[in-house]
Amino acid sequence: MLGRPTRLPLLLLMLTGMSPAIATPAQANTAAASEPAFKHLLRALRFSQGEFSLILADCPDAEQRCHLTHQLRERLSHRLQDVTLPISASTLLSSLQSALNHPGDPDAVMVSGLEQVEDVVAVLCAANLTRNDLRRCCPLPLVLWVTPEILRLLKRLAPDLSSWAAPVIRFA
Repeated sequence: MLGRPTRLPLLLLMLTGMSPAIATPAQANTAAASEPAFKHLLRALRFSQGEFSLILADCPDAEQRCHLTHQLRERLSHRLQDVTLPISASTLLSSLQSALNHPGDPDAVMVSGLEQVEDVVAVLCAANLTRNDLRRCCPLPLVLWVTPEILRLLKRLAPDLSSWAAPVIRFA
């Protein structure tokens, strides 16, 4: 019975922000598949408080990313700073510096939008060259939301930076 709502354990639905009454089987499968990755991301953020830690989160679906970010805010007592890179971004470092110059120190930073940057090659190459400055500028967990294509580019164009990351957290 495709398209009919299904009921899942409340935890799975909370992970994606879905209501039990409206979750379709496809959404339910996504929630179930994402649960281990979500728990891994929660642990990574909790254990790396107060120090630089590069966390690569592979989530190609922007809507799912929004749901996951919302759930992180609900489940963590940390202040999370969202940084969405503008299409015209020239460096990751300057975007982070701008975002972190506001009052209220965050406990972690989540960066999205790399896939929409016009000159992503230049941004990733610059990130590799300025990786030590990134660490100084952002002495806290840094989550880079990436797509599979951006992840491939990151590993190819910024190998030194990507080597600092823990294993990639992949969301279904």
